[in-house]
Amino acid sequence: SIGAAEAGCYINTGEGGLAPHHLEGGGDVVFQLGPAKYGARTTTGDLDWDALARIANLPQVRAIEVKAGQGAKPGKGGILPGAKVTAEIAGIRGIPAGKPSLQPNRFAEFDDVPSMIAFVERIKAAVPVPVGLKLVIGDESLLDDLARERAATGRGPDYLSLDGSEGGTGAAPPSLSDHMGLPMRDAVVAADNAYRRHGVRDRITLIAAGRVTNGADAAFALALGADLVNIARGFMFSLGCIQALTCHTDRKSTRLNSSHVALSRM
Repeated sequence: SIGAAEAGCYINTGEGGLAPHHLEGGGDVVFQLGPAKYGARTTTGDLDWDALARIANLPQVRAIEVKAGQGAKPGKGGILPGAKVTAEIAGIRGIPAGKPSLQPNRFAEFDDVPSMIAFVERIKAAVPVPVGLKLVIGDESLLDDLARERAATGRGPDYLSLDGSEGGTGAAPPSLSDHMGLPMRDAVVAADNAYRRHGVRDRITLIAAGRVTNGADAAFALALGADLVNIARGFMFSLGCIQALTCHTDRKSTRLNSSHVALSRM
């Protein structure tokens, strides 16, 4: 958060809730709302509208992002084992400490495009900041439906964060990460074309979010039609995420080489 503030860019909380660490740098923050509604949930797992409004009214929070899909594992939720739900994580997420936490694979509030748009519109009416959707594109007709609704009624998300199938997490089953969803570049082109077809490309912001690691990746995404890019992987590497495939063991890997050490010192 400190580095992002110095660079003049925003950070995204991810679906784990808004932590003090996100705010301490003083920069802009996008609050991501996943199906578990961490950080803005009731004890029964429903959306706490008052909590969401409080978050959205913080000066640093510049947008709310509804996470309908994640690139590495579209259509799949997750489980955080109870041993990993520390008191700090429990407080940030609004869940019991020491108990397993289920992240559902979808929102209970919507199950088709009309109900999804209605949910987004309800959030837009409750917060003073833009509201977007994080999506993984499988069927391009979804983009056409969203663009058509924007053209006909003006309703729908203020922006789309297009997560490609190459999105990364070690928790993703290979059967999903290898075969499901469009790559980010294809998704950007499809979204750009859909909103152009309906004459409302100037009324949506498209964010490319899938394995953008360096300047060339960012330039490529912008040239294909994205308005901006989200970058995570390069920074994960620079912080020492070495892809040693041991995250699930809860043990720190010793498989460091000189390149990993150099990256961790950047």
